Amino acid sequence: MNEAAVKQRTDVEKLNGELAGNLGTKGVQFTKVDRAPFQEKLRQAGFYGEWKRRMGDEAWSLLEATTGKLA
Repeated sequence: MNEAAVKQRTDVEKLNGELAGNLGTKGVQFTKVDRAPFQEKLRQAGFYGEWKRRMGDEAWSLLEATTGKLA
């Protein structure tokens, strides 16, 4: 199941790239934003701390292995 989930994420990432390229040729512009200020506000508001408590240390560690340090 884990193997299938990883493959599905890879497929979705590829499809998203293809779609963005296709839409770009039709004039759609995508804005890349700096996520750091948004994440800092979430940190300050206690959002990450709350979800870390709800998820537990093991699940939070798995999340941060993918996203990088959040809390």
